[in-house]
Amino acid sequence: MLDDWTGMDKLKAKEYILNCQSYDGGFGMVPGSESHGGGTFCAVAALHLMGFIQVDLASNLRDSTSIDTCMLLEWCLQRQVTDGGFQGRRNKLSDTCYAFWVGGVLKILGAYHLIDSCALRSFLLTCQSPYGGFTKFPDDRIPDIYHSYYGLAALSLLEEEGLEPLCVELGILSAAAL
Repeated sequence: MLDDWTGMDKLKAKEYILNCQSYDGGFGMVPGSESHGGGTFCAVAALHLMGFIQVDLASNLRDSTSIDTCMLLEWCLQRQVTDGGFQGRRNKLSDTCYAFWVGGVLKILGAYHLIDSCALRSFLLTCQSPYGGFTKFPDDRIPDIYHSYYGLAALSLLEEEGLEPLCVELGILSAAAL
Protein backbone atom coordinates (compact mmCIF):
# COMPACT_ATOMS: atom_id res chain seq x y z
CA MET A 1 0.00 0.00 0.00
CA LEU A 2 2.72 2.50 0.92
CA ASP A 3 4.72 1.73 -2.21
CA ASP A 4 1.84 2.75 -4.50
CA TRP A 5 1.19 6.49 -4.43
CA THR A 6 -0.69 6.60 -7.76
CA GLY A 7 -3.99 7.42 -6.08
CA MET A 8 -2.64 10.46 -4.30
CA ASP A 9 -1.23 13.82 -5.30
CA LYS A 10 1.87 13.83 -3.12
CA LEU A 11 2.79 17.40 -4.00
CA LYS A 12 -0.63 18.69 -2.90
CA ALA A 13 -0.40 16.64 0.29
CA LYS A 14 3.08 18.05 0.96
CA GLU A 15 1.81 21.60 0.36
CA TYR A 16 -1.08 21.09 2.78
CA ILE A 17 1.14 19.56 5.46
CA LEU A 18 3.72 22.35 5.19
CA ASN A 19 0.91 24.88 5.61
CA CYS A 20 0.12 23.23 8.94
CA GLN A 21 3.49 24.17 10.45
CA SER A 22 2.77 26.76 13.12
CA TYR A 23 4.69 29.90 14.00
CA ASP A 24 6.36 28.03 16.89
CA GLY A 25 7.74 25.19 14.77
CA GLY A 26 5.30 22.37 15.56
CA PHE A 27 2.42 21.30 13.33
CA GLY A 28 -1.26 21.84 13.95
CA MET A 29 -4.09 19.64 12.76
CA VAL A 30 -5.10 22.21 10.14
CA PRO A 31 -3.37 25.35 8.83
CA GLY A 32 -3.34 28.13 11.42
CA SER A 33 -4.06 25.87 14.38
CA GLU A 34 -2.08 25.29 17.56
CA SER A 35 0.91 22.96 17.38
CA HIS A 36 0.17 19.51 18.73
CA GLY A 37 2.39 16.48 19.38
CA GLY A 38 0.17 14.05 17.49
CA GLY A 39 -0.30 16.38 14.54
CA THR A 40 3.42 17.06 14.42
CA PHE A 41 4.20 13.34 14.36
CA CYS A 42 1.67 12.73 11.58
CA ALA A 43 3.06 15.62 9.51
CA VAL A 44 6.69 14.56 9.82
CA ALA A 45 5.97 10.84 9.38
CA ALA A 46 3.80 11.51 6.30
CA LEU A 47 6.48 13.70 4.70
CA HIS A 48 9.04 11.01 5.43
CA LEU A 49 6.88 8.19 4.07
CA MET A 50 6.23 10.19 0.89
CA GLY A 51 9.99 10.66 0.45
CA PHE A 52 10.08 14.41 1.07
CA ILE A 53 12.34 14.26 4.12
CA GLN A 54 15.11 11.87 4.87
CA VAL A 55 15.96 10.21 8.16
CA ASP A 56 18.48 12.19 10.18
CA LEU A 57 17.34 15.54 8.83
CA ALA A 58 18.81 17.18 11.92
CA SER A 59 22.34 16.50 10.64
CA ASN A 60 21.61 18.38 7.39
CA LEU A 61 19.28 21.24 8.21
CA ARG A 62 19.46 22.62 4.65
CA ASP A 63 17.58 19.60 3.24
CA SER A 64 14.32 20.58 4.85
CA THR A 65 11.69 20.55 2.09
CA SER A 66 10.48 23.92 3.41
CA ILE A 67 10.07 22.73 7.00
CA ASP A 68 11.59 25.13 9.49
CA THR A 69 13.64 22.31 10.99
CA CYS A 70 15.41 24.40 13.63
CA MET A 71 12.09 25.63 15.01
CA LEU A 72 10.59 22.14 14.78
CA LEU A 73 13.48 20.65 16.77
CA GLU A 74 13.25 23.42 19.35
CA TRP A 75 9.49 22.92 19.68
CA CYS A 76 9.90 19.16 20.14
CA LEU A 77 12.71 19.48 22.67
CA GLN A 78 10.69 22.02 24.66
CA ARG A 79 7.93 19.44 25.06
CA GLN A 80 10.07 17.43 27.50
CA VAL A 81 9.26 18.94 30.87
CA THR A 82 10.69 18.76 34.38
CA ASP A 83 9.05 15.43 35.29
CA GLY A 84 10.88 13.81 32.34
CA GLY A 85 7.77 13.20 30.24
CA PHE A 86 6.56 14.93 27.11
CA GLN A 87 3.57 17.20 26.77
CA GLY A 88 1.60 17.39 23.53
CA ARG A 89 1.05 21.14 23.71
CA ARG A 90 2.47 24.05 25.67
CA ASN A 91 1.17 24.43 29.23
CA LYS A 92 -0.23 20.89 29.39
CA LEU A 93 0.74 17.99 31.62
CA SER A 94 3.09 15.25 30.49
CA ASP A 95 1.21 12.33 28.99
CA THR A 96 2.48 8.82 28.27
CA CYS A 97 1.49 8.85 24.60
CA TYR A 98 3.51 11.98 23.78
CA ALA A 99 6.68 10.14 24.74
CA PHE A 100 6.06 8.32 21.46
CA TRP A 101 4.45 11.09 19.38
CA VAL A 102 7.09 13.73 20.08
CA GLY A 103 9.87 11.21 20.62
CA GLY A 104 9.03 9.65 17.25
CA VAL A 105 9.46 13.00 15.52
CA LEU A 106 12.86 13.42 17.14
CA LYS A 107 13.78 9.86 16.14
CA ILE A 108 12.80 10.46 12.50
CA LEU A 109 14.74 13.73 12.46
CA GLY A 110 17.84 12.10 13.95
CA ALA A 111 17.72 14.21 17.11
CA TYR A 112 16.45 11.67 19.65
CA HIS A 113 19.84 11.65 21.37
CA LEU A 114 19.13 15.21 22.55
CA ILE A 115 16.43 14.16 25.03
CA ASP A 116 16.96 13.23 28.66
CA SER A 117 16.32 9.53 28.15
CA CYS A 118 16.84 8.58 31.83
CA ALA A 119 14.24 11.12 32.91
CA LEU A 120 11.82 9.92 30.21
CA ARG A 121 12.23 6.29 31.25
CA SER A 122 11.57 7.24 34.87
CA PHE A 123 8.44 9.16 33.86
CA LEU A 124 7.14 6.23 31.82
CA LEU A 125 7.69 3.80 34.68
CA THR A 126 5.67 6.06 37.01
CA CYS A 127 2.80 5.63 34.54
CA GLN A 128 3.03 1.85 34.65
CA SER A 129 0.00 0.50 36.45
CA PRO A 130 0.26 -2.15 39.17
CA TYR A 131 -2.63 -3.83 37.30
CA GLY A 132 -0.61 -4.06 34.08
CA GLY A 133 -0.34 -1.59 31.24
CA PHE A 134 0.18 2.15 31.37
CA THR A 135 -1.92 5.09 32.43
CA LYS A 136 -2.09 8.52 30.81
CA PHE A 137 -0.62 10.36 33.82
CA PRO A 138 1.44 9.16 36.82
CA ASP A 139 -1.45 9.73 39.26
CA ASP A 140 -4.05 7.85 37.20
CA ARG A 141 -5.10 4.52 38.61
CA ILE A 142 -6.67 2.74 35.66
CA PRO A 143 -4.55 1.83 32.61
CA ASP A 144 -5.94 1.89 29.09
CA ILE A 145 -4.93 0.12 25.89
CA TYR A 146 -4.04 3.34 24.03
CA HIS A 147 -1.56 4.60 26.63
CA SER A 148 -0.30 1.08 27.25
CA TYR A 149 0.63 0.72 23.58
CA TYR A 150 2.29 4.12 23.36
CA GLY A 151 4.06 3.62 26.69
CA LEU A 152 5.60 0.42 25.33
CA ALA A 153 6.31 2.11 21.97
CA ALA A 154 8.13 4.93 23.80
CA LEU A 155 10.15 2.41 25.79
CA SER A 156 11.03 0.74 22.50
CA LEU A 157 12.32 4.08 21.19
CA LEU A 158 14.50 4.16 24.31
CA GLU A 159 15.74 0.67 23.31
CA GLU A 160 14.42 -0.88 26.52
CA GLU A 161 15.71 -4.40 26.95
CA GLY A 162 13.23 -7.06 25.84
CA LEU A 163 11.28 -4.81 23.47
CA GLU A 164 11.41 -5.10 19.71
CA PRO A 165 12.50 -2.10 17.62
CA LEU A 166 9.85 -0.01 15.87
CA CYS A 167 9.37 1.27 12.37
CA VAL A 168 8.85 4.70 13.87
CA GLU A 169 7.11 6.41 10.96
CA LEU A 170 4.45 3.65 10.88
CA GLY A 171 4.31 3.17 14.65
CA ILE A 172 4.57 -0.61 14.32
CA LEU A 173 7.21 -3.25 14.93
CA SER A 174 10.02 -3.11 12.39
CA ALA A 175 9.48 -6.80 11.61
CA ALA A 176 5.85 -6.08 10.61
CA ALA A 177 6.90 -3.31 8.22
CA LEU A 178 8.96 -5.60 6.00
